Amino acid sequence: SSSCMRALAGKYVPEAGSSSVQSCSAGTFSADEAYECTSCPEGKYSAEVSSSYCSSCGLGEFSVSGSSSCTTCDAGKYASAAESSSCSVCEAGNFSPAGASECSICEGGKFSAQGSASCTTCLKGKYSSTTSET
Repeated sequence: SSSCMRALAGKYVPEAGSSSVQSCSAGTFSADEAYECTSCPEGKYSAEVSSSYCSSCGLGEFSVSGSSSCTTCDAGKYASAAESSSCSVCEAGNFSPAGASECSICEGGKFSAQGSASCTTCLKGKYSSTTSET
């Protein structure tokens, strides 16, 4: 060959004198002329091999560094921003379904513990108000 070819984005050449190019694995990416792939940062992912970029996780989901997909927040948790690295737990008196971007307040006559997927109805002789009693 009369010249050396550059590795295109999503591929890499780890050693000098190489006669072939390698593909970045899912969860990583590279720019042109890379000698290694970089792990996608927290809150982002790359699902395909040979990625030149990482995509952002949406509301209600998260990812750790080097992810090939985003993980949906469990019921009782939420992720209120895109590119989250973890889900937050709903406070007592609130609830959320899986994949939530926020927690909802339990209506009057119902209650919940921290991290609840739903609210529970108060038994006879007991009550719960959505406003604090003074």
